[in-house]
Amino acid sequence: MNTAEFDKIASKLIAEISDKCDEYELDSDCNNGVLYIETDSGTYVINKHAPTMQIWLSSPVSGAKHFVLSDSAWICTKTNVKLLEIIEKELF
Repeated sequence: MNTAEFDKIASKLIAEISDKCDEYELDSDCNNGVLYIETDSGTYVINKHAPTMQIWLSSPVSGAKHFVLSDSAWICTKTNVKLLEIIEKELF
Protein backbone atom coordinates (compact mmCIF):
# COMPACT_ATOMS: atom_id res chain seq x y z
CA MET A 1 0.00 0.00 0.00
CA ASN A 2 1.37 3.41 -0.88
CA THR A 3 0.81 6.68 0.99
CA ALA A 4 -2.06 7.82 -1.24
CA GLU A 5 -3.90 4.50 -0.79
CA PHE A 6 -3.36 4.64 2.97
CA ASP A 7 -4.68 8.20 3.12
CA LYS A 8 -7.80 7.28 1.13
CA ILE A 9 -8.58 4.15 3.20
CA ALA A 10 -7.83 5.81 6.55
CA SER A 11 -9.83 8.94 5.69
CA LYS A 12 -12.81 6.78 4.74
CA LEU A 13 -12.62 4.94 8.07
CA ILE A 14 -12.46 8.17 10.07
CA ALA A 15 -15.42 9.58 8.11
CA GLU A 16 -17.44 6.41 8.80
CA ILE A 17 -16.71 6.63 12.53
CA SER A 18 -17.66 10.32 12.48
CA ASP A 19 -20.95 9.49 10.73
CA LYS A 20 -21.71 6.84 13.35
CA CYS A 21 -21.05 9.38 16.10
CA ASP A 22 -23.59 11.65 14.43
CA GLU A 23 -26.13 8.79 14.35
CA TYR A 24 -25.67 8.27 18.10
CA GLU A 25 -25.69 12.04 18.69
CA LEU A 26 -22.22 12.02 20.23
CA ASP A 27 -20.35 15.32 20.43
CA SER A 28 -17.70 14.89 17.73
CA ASP A 29 -15.63 17.07 15.44
CA CYS A 30 -13.42 16.08 12.53
CA ASN A 31 -10.70 18.59 11.71
CA ASN A 32 -7.84 18.00 9.25
CA GLY A 33 -8.33 14.24 9.39
CA VAL A 34 -8.37 14.09 13.19
CA LEU A 35 -11.60 12.99 14.87
CA TYR A 36 -12.35 14.26 18.38
CA ILE A 37 -15.20 12.65 20.32
CA GLU A 38 -16.30 14.14 23.64
CA THR A 39 -17.92 11.77 26.16
CA ASP A 40 -18.62 11.76 29.89
CA SER A 41 -15.45 9.64 30.26
CA GLY A 42 -13.27 12.17 28.42
CA THR A 43 -12.08 12.90 24.90
CA TYR A 44 -11.33 10.28 22.26
CA VAL A 45 -8.92 11.19 19.48
CA ILE A 46 -8.64 9.12 16.29
CA ASN A 47 -6.13 10.10 13.65
CA LYS A 48 -4.07 8.89 10.72
CA HIS A 49 -0.32 8.49 11.13
CA ALA A 50 1.00 8.44 7.57
CA PRO A 51 4.71 7.75 8.31
CA THR A 52 3.79 4.38 9.87
CA MET A 53 0.55 3.87 7.89
CA GLN A 54 -1.33 3.42 11.15
CA ILE A 55 -4.50 4.71 12.74
CA TRP A 56 -3.90 6.00 16.25
CA LEU A 57 -6.54 5.99 18.97
CA SER A 58 -6.36 7.85 22.24
CA SER A 59 -9.12 6.59 24.54
CA PRO A 60 -9.94 7.87 28.03
CA VAL A 61 -11.13 4.33 28.81
CA SER A 62 -8.51 1.99 27.32
CA GLY A 63 -5.57 4.31 26.65
CA ALA A 64 -3.49 4.86 23.53
CA LYS A 65 -3.36 2.24 20.78
CA HIS A 66 -1.95 1.97 17.26
CA PHE A 67 -3.65 0.01 14.46
CA VAL A 68 -2.41 -1.46 11.18
CA LEU A 69 -4.52 -2.58 8.26
CA SER A 70 -4.65 -6.38 8.01
CA ASP A 71 -7.12 -8.30 5.84
CA SER A 72 -9.38 -5.23 5.56
CA ALA A 73 -9.55 -4.65 9.34
CA TRP A 74 -7.58 -2.24 11.51
CA ILE A 75 -5.82 -4.40 14.12
CA CYS A 76 -4.09 -3.18 17.31
CA THR A 77 -0.33 -3.66 17.13
CA LYS A 78 -0.20 -4.83 20.78
CA THR A 79 -3.45 -6.67 21.48
CA ASN A 80 -4.61 -7.81 18.01
CA VAL A 81 -8.08 -6.40 18.78
CA LYS A 82 -9.93 -4.65 15.95
CA LEU A 83 -10.30 -0.88 16.16
CA LEU A 84 -14.02 -1.02 15.39
CA GLU A 85 -14.57 -3.56 18.20
CA ILE A 86 -12.97 -1.20 20.71
CA ILE A 87 -14.97 1.76 19.45
CA GLU A 88 -18.24 -0.21 19.45
CA LYS A 89 -17.61 -1.41 23.01
CA GLU A 90 -16.59 1.96 24.42
CA LEU A 91 -18.79 4.40 22.49
CA PHE A 92 -21.83 2.71 21.02
